[in-house]
Amino acid sequence: MKPVMLIPMKPLHLPPALRAWVGLVALAVWLSPAAHAQRTTITVQAGAPGKPISPDLVGIFFEDLSWAADGGLYAELVQNRSFEYSSADRQGWHPLVAWETVELAGAKGTLAVDDKEPLNAANTQYAVLSVEQGGGGMGLRNLGFDGIPVKAGDKYNLSFFARQLDGTGGPLAVRLETPAGAVLAEATLPAPRPDWTKAAAVLQPKQDAGDARLVVLAKARGRVGLDMVSLFPEKTFKNRPNGLRADLAQTIADLQPGFVRFPGGCLVHGDGLGNLYRWKDTIGPLEQRRGQPNIWRYHQSVGLGYFEYFQFCEDIGAKPLPVVPAGVCCQNSG
Repeated sequence: MKPVMLIPMKPLHLPPALRAWVGLVALAVWLSPAAHAQRTTITVQAGAPGKPISPDLVGIFFEDLSWAADGGLYAELVQNRSFEYSSADRQGWHPLVAWETVELAGAKGTLAVDDKEPLNAANTQYAVLSVEQGGGGMGLRNLGFDGIPVKAGDKYNLSFFARQLDGTGGPLAVRLETPAGAVLAEATLPAPRPDWTKAAAVLQPKQDAGDARLVVLAKARGRVGLDMVSLFPEKTFKNRPNGLRADLAQTIADLQPGFVRFPGGCLVHGDGLGNLYRWKDTIGPLEQRRGQPNIWRYHQSVGLGYFEYFQFCEDIGAKPLPVVPAGVCCQNSG
């Protein structure tokens, strides 16, 4: 074997930046898969039994975001039914958002909102019709959520609480009409009493309309208080009273979710500690549920509350996964 002669070489004097670059290149080469390639063996047992997938692996997460509840999954057709909208919900909002004054055939009067002797402590504001001249009827009109969709022959359950504040009073007329004023369905309800009393009727439109309006009219002179004005399709999902929109709920059911997580994430923790989602405020009679501003900058009526969420889970065979606040407000608050 021939001897190997080592010839000393002068060290290279590289600039610091270049030395760092050369070092990074060397490190990258050393760490590359090609430098440390190893043989890997995978054994496939095609006939062996597989691991079953958990039925709870796939589900849905519902949050009242972008009008997912009111105006969405919840079947109520009247927007701002309890006159509780305010600037706390959204800048520029007030208790008569989605409502208009109606004066027919010479009628005169005013529409206002009051909070003296309300329906209850959870529902503190109500509309006041002050009829000065009856004519063809003075009242208010609701525009729904960009219109009220109705189908010919279907039944719609109308209800509201009314109170005669002063004057002799008289019957109240309710109707569904097109934007041009054509009557789709109508009914007459007894004169309000001096105390808050619930009135109800069934309206059955004679033709389809995607943008109907609900109108409540008074003709007798005096002042009438109205609250919790509601219009509900009789055909809800599984025909549940105060239920869900049949088409949207069925779409969710068709996904066959293993669980339903509700009623949200940021929504539950709220816009500050005073705005936490309190499930006890979302159960019981609708007029006694306490709505509040939504962290997504609109109002939640909590008509779709804990009872309705659990009922929906039962109806579609999904496990309920309720979310409760952890005592801290959402990072998006303020």
